[in-house]
Amino acid sequence: MKKFIMLATAAALAVILTGCALRSSSAASKADTSEEDAEHRKTISGVIVDATMNTAVIRAGDGMEYAFSFTDETDRSKVNGMLIGDTLIVTYTGQLGKNGSTAQTKVLAIEQSPAEPQNETISFGSL
Repeated sequence: MKKFIMLATAAALAVILTGCALRSSSAASKADTSEEDAEHRKTISGVIVDATMNTAVIRAGDGMEYAFSFTDETDRSKVNGMLIGDTLIVTYTGQLGKNGSTAQTKVLAIEQSPAEPQNETISFGSL
């Protein structure tokens, strides 16, 4: 009976230690990934021409339109309700296609800058 208890205790300890080792190696791989992302980060900014909860289409300075998709991992802390006409700065990894394709990109963060208010003068003619 003592041998059985000792074997069961040893098996439980082995399982616990294996679980801890797996957890620390996954944390290390996440740290490696974030360092790799930092080396390859790129940004693009443009005016929002269309937006939904998880996507935004921006028109960049070069006149091209880029449709970006956001995941749960995308940092949206600097965005508070995207509106058409606002400027959006997209931080991403990967490559933008020559035709505006964003299929090879991963969006890391987005930042919003409100559109400049337009001062419009309304004329009622002569009174």
